[in-house]
Formats: sequence, C-alpha cells, structure tokens
Amino acid sequence: MGHQSDTLDESLTRASLAYRELRLDEAEAAYQAVADLDPDNYQAYLGLARTYTRMRLPDKARAAAERCIEIDRGRHEGYAALGVLLFLIDENQEASEMLQEAIRIAPEDPEAHIT
Repeated sequence: MGHQSDTLDESLTRASLAYRELRLDEAEAAYQAVADLDPDNYQAYLGLARTYTRMRLPDKARAAAERCIEIDRGRHEGYAALGVLLFLIDENQEASEMLQEAIRIAPEDPEAHIT
C-alpha cells in the first residue's frame, strides 16, 4: 500500500500545481486519476470540486463537493466549496447554508467568511 499511497500523494501534488497554474484540464485529469484509484480520497474530490467550479461545470462541481461532504461531514472544505459554487450560480440561500456550516465547523478558516 505504501507505493500506491506515494503515487496518490504525487498525483495530488501534480494536480494541485496544475490547478494553481490554471492548467485546469491537467488538474482535472490528475484529481480524477486519484479518485479512480481511491474513491474515498477527500482531497481528490475537493480538487475536482474547485477545478470544475473554475471550469464553469456546475453539475460536476456540485457532485464532487457533495462527495466530499459524504466522505467526511466533519471537514469544512466540502461545505465551503459547495457554498462558493452555489454563490456563483446565484443559489444564495443554499450557498449561505453551506457557508454557515463551513464556518461552524472551522470558524478560523477564512474561505467561507470571505465568500
């Protein structure tokens, strides 16, 4: 398992770099490869949610953010990612609910507060 874990970590690192450099197709492919190998990988789905949001693919972004929440309801990032997406597509009531949940879980994290 150690080798697969190393490979997943390397893939996540490549995906994150591609995302930060706005190479979104590359980021999507790398995050998806991790998700395919590890269907419960929170970071892969969070990366997909954020990447799809930037790609303006709201249905895919929503599904990935909801998968984050399904994987771990105790982490705030999935709620924040979903809240950002919903805000961008003018679903403000539900966006507010998701962002408030992110703030409840991690009041010190700025992402939900800024949105």
